[in-house]
Amino acid sequence: NFTDPKLPERLAQPGRHLTALDLSYCLYVCDETVKSLLETCHQLVELNLSFCSSLSEHVFEYGINPAGSNLPGSQLRSLSLSGCCNLTSSTVRCITYLCGDRLQQLDISWCRDIDSSVLWYLAGLQFLTDTLTDEENLVVARTLSSSDGQLSIWLGWLRVLGTLKLSLLPRRVFIPSLVSLDVSGIDLFTFHKSVVSAAFEAFVYCAGDRLQRLVLSSSDLPEEALRLMAPHISNLSSLSLIQCVKLECETLAEVARHCQHLKCIDLKGVSHVGNDGVVSLCNASRNQLRMLSLGESCITEEAVSCITDACASTLEELDLSWCEDLTDQGLAQFCVHCRSLRQLRLRRCHADSCTLSALVSFRHTYLHTLNLSSIDLLMDCHVIEVSRCMPVLRVIDISWNSDVTNTGISALLSNCPLLSSCCLDGLKRVTAVPFWPMVVQITEQDTTRVIWTPQLSDLVESTLSGGAALPLYRSSIFAANLACLSLHYCDLVDDGQLLVLACAARRTLSIVNYYGDEVRFPLHSKLEELTTEFEDLHIHS
Repeated sequence: NFTDPKLPERLAQPGRHLTALDLSYCLYVCDETVKSLLETCHQLVELNLSFCSSLSEHVFEYGINPAGSNLPGSQLRSLSLSGCCNLTSSTVRCITYLCGDRLQQLDISWCRDIDSSVLWYLAGLQFLTDTLTDEENLVVARTLSSSDGQLSIWLGWLRVLGTLKLSLLPRRVFIPSLVSLDVSGIDLFTFHKSVVSAAFEAFVYCAGDRLQRLVLSSSDLPEEALRLMAPHISNLSSLSLIQCVKLECETLAEVARHCQHLKCIDLKGVSHVGNDGVVSLCNASRNQLRMLSLGESCITEEAVSCITDACASTLEELDLSWCEDLTDQGLAQFCVHCRSLRQLRLRRCHADSCTLSALVSFRHTYLHTLNLSSIDLLMDCHVIEVSRCMPVLRVIDISWNSDVTNTGISALLSNCPLLSSCCLDGLKRVTAVPFWPMVVQITEQDTTRVIWTPQLSDLVESTLSGGAALPLYRSSIFAANLACLSLHYCDLVDDGQLLVLACAARRTLSIVNYYGDEVRFPLHSKLEELTTEFEDLHIHS
C-alpha cells in the first residue's frame, strides 16, 4: 500500500549505493515514481515492480532513444514486472532499447496484453517501424521460416526487398545476454502459426544458448514451438512448462535429448505426460536434478524406480499433487529413497498407510515444507509423529483432513518452533483451543502467563465499554515464528477469539478466518488492553 510520493527524495542520499529494490505489490507506484527512482539510484541493477498495477505501458518509454546506454535505468540487470496489467509489447521494446545486452533476468509473466512480438525485441532485433501489423508480421515470418535458421536469414530479407517496405528490414541492435526469462500467463500465440514459429526461431537462435532458466506457461503452447527451441537451449538448468497441456511424451523426449543439465523441471498441469516423458527427462539429467514437479501428471508406479534411480540422491523438492494414478506403494518408494528432500507436496494423493509410515519411519530431518492436504487417512497420530521427526519444518498444509483435531494441531505448534506458515483450511473438528498459549500477559514479576480462556473473547465488549484492562502480548516461546495461519472453512473456530489473537500478535501474524478474510489488527486502543478475569497458567519466559 505504498503512498509516499517523496520516496525518490528520501532515497537521494542512501540511493547512491542502492543496488536492489523491491516495490512489489505497491499499488500506488506510478511511472513518475519509477523514473525518479532510476534517476536517483544510479547503481540500481535489480528492480522488482511485480503487481504494481498503476504502471502504464509508457513507464520505460524513454528507452526508445538509441542513446539509451546513458539513460536512467540502462544499468538494470534484473527486472520483474509480473502482473503489471497495463504493460504491452511496446513496453518490452522500450526495455530492450534501454538495457540492451546488459539485461540478464526478465519476468513479464501475467502481463496479458503482451504477445509474441516481444520475442523479436528480446532477440536483439529492431525494426525501423515502431510496430508491425499482423500482415507485415506474416510476411516477416514467411521470410524467416524460408531461411536456413542461421544468420543467412538476412539474405532471405534481401531476396524479398522488392515486395517489402524498407521499414520492415530488421537490424541486430545487440546480442542478448538473457539468462532467465519468465513469460508464463502470456498469450504468445495470437498471431498466425508461422509468425509465432518465426518469432520463436529468431529468439532461440539469438538468445537461446545463454538461457539458463525458462518459464513457459500456456495452454496454447504448441509442440512444434518447443521442438524448435530444444536444440538451442541446451544450457538450460531450469525449465517450467506449467499447464502446457498440448505437450506429449515424444516432445519431452526431444527436449531431454538436447537439455542434459536440468536441475529444475516443473510439469504441473501437463496432464498428458506419462511415464516415458518424465523418465527421459530424469535420465538425461541423472544425478543433477534438484526440483521435480509432476502435479496432475499421469505417471504410475512403473516409473517410480526409474525416477528414484536417476535423481533420488540429489532431489530436494518433489511435487506429486493430484497424481491420482500413483499408488500408495509408489508414493512410499519416493519417501524411502529420496532422503535429501527439503520440500514435499502430496496434495490429494493416495497416501495411505505405506506412505505415511515411510514418511515418519525414514526421518526426513531436512524437510522444511510439507503438503499433506486432502489425505484421506491422515489422523492426529500421523501429525504428531511428523512434528516430532521434522525439527526444521517451516511450512505445512494439512487442510481438508476430517480426522485431524485439536490434539494434532497442539502437538504441531509445540514441536515445530520454526513453523512460519500453517494452512488448516477445512478442518471441521478444530477450535481455537490450540492457539490459546500464543496469548500471554506480562506480570509485575516479569513473568508471562497464559491468560486465554474460552470466555476471553466475550470480554471484548466490556473492554470497549470502558472496563478495566491489562495489555495482551504474543508468547515468545510458543509458535513464536508463526507468520501465516489459514483457518478458512474451519466451522468451530470463533471469530471473536481470532480477533483477540490478532490483537495480541500486533501485526506479526496474518490470520485468515472462516470466510477467507484476513483478521484485521484492531485499531481501537481499547482492544489492545483486555480485562483481567482469567484462569492463570504461569509460564516463565
